[in-house]
Amino acid sequence: VRINLDNPKRPQELITQISSLPFIKGIRQEQNSIYVNTHDAKRDFRTLNQLMLDKEIPYSSIGVATPSLDEIFLSLTQKNKGVVHNANL
Repeated sequence: VRINLDNPKRPQELITQISSLPFIKGIRQEQNSIYVNTHDAKRDFRTLNQLMLDKEIPYSSIGVATPSLDEIFLSLTQKNKGVVHNANL
């Protein structure tokens, strides 16, 4: 699931909140976007969307994103180097 934030003032706080959800497999941030890897993205999308609304976190879009081959490759190679934590795609 990809979340595009309007104004990421405290992205680490949001990442911590999202990471604590039981269905989260991994999470990473790229500029104003947060990518959340879940067991069932289509189902978990609703929970993440509701979390954003309940916490009144401004965002421009949220949706189920299919990773590109480049993103999968980078995730796997960076994970093996220890650069990215919990970012399995």
